[in-house]
Amino acid sequence: MKIVIRTHASPGIGFGHLNRCQILAEAIRRIGGDVSLLV
Repeated sequence: MKIVIRTHASPGIGFGHLNRCQILAEAIRRIGGDVSLLV
């Protein structure tokens, strides 16, 4: 399965959401998914 996760990160917005998306992407990869992160 191919998945694209789009997120925003900046000093004003913060980087917590990006970090959570990276964790989600890694979990999907572990079950065989093909994940791309767009920041």
